[in-house]
Amino acid sequence: MKTYRSKYLISALVIIVLSIWAIYATSARNAEASKTKIYLDLFEKAFAPTHWRAETFFLFPQIWRQEKLICIIADEQEIFLSFMISTIETISATYEKQHEVRVVPSPEHCPNNHYSIVIYYGKNPGFEGFKSIFSKLTECASKNNSIDFEAPLAFTIFLPGGTKRTFIFINKIDRGIHSKREYLEPIFIEELMHALSAGYDVSDDELISILAENHNVATYEKWYTKNPRGLCEFDLMVLELILNKSEEIEHRRYVNFLNYFEVHFNDLAKAARAKHPMLEAITDPRCRDGISYRTE
Repeated sequence: MKTYRSKYLISALVIIVLSIWAIYATSARNAEASKTKIYLDLFEKAFAPTHWRAETFFLFPQIWRQEKLICIIADEQEIFLSFMISTIETISATYEKQHEVRVVPSPEHCPNNHYSIVIYYGKNPGFEGFKSIFSKLTECASKNNSIDFEAPLAFTIFLPGGTKRTFIFINKIDRGIHSKREYLEPIFIEELMHALSAGYDVSDDELISILAENHNVATYEKWYTKNPRGLCEFDLMVLELILNKSEEIEHRRYVNFLNYFEVHFNDLAKAARAKHPMLEAITDPRCRDGISYRTE
């Protein structure tokens, strides 16, 4: 009788354990599928063309094929300069890319390198000032009408003249909240991410990123309670795709990037997790684990 009862208890215990395992396994698969869909939706929001057919639209991220030149136009005494350089060096080291950073006093000192990134850190010179800067960099005035050149904080654009050079502007403000490092640092991380990936800001109320924008804030001081202070897992997957996998993508069409992102999703996520420790200084810990954080 005891033997029968023991066998019954063991069988019941096995069934319970297997049932619990099946529930957790199903839950994990569902969560992973949900995460994949959310990330794919975000990828489309960040990179899909707005005025071109997806099949023919080419992406032009800043591929690191050889040594990358980053030319920073700034005063060498600027305190914030060290953060910009360290961020560039951190990304370069993490993805095993060679780079050169040159700090120059004015635009005409930036070499005309076809794939370079130019960073201008200084006071907003206004529309005419930017026209002059672009002329010195490219011998071609900008015809871009989509940028508010009076923007108080920052923007990223491709330089005119048919090159693949990217221009980042970071406004140097001497007083107020915009002069504080806690605001300047995420602004620079955001613009550098846009320059490298050629992705757009995405409106979202969750910190999934490509530096999602949630405008439901009472004041600018509250901005980073609802918006990223650094990169999220999704962004690290995009960097892995852009910096380490783009050479595997036939042609450079948006749909091919999207297909690669979907097919190799798990590999990109695994690589992002592996690289996170090296990039921790420029990530946002609230969204480090993916889609678990919802802003208040």
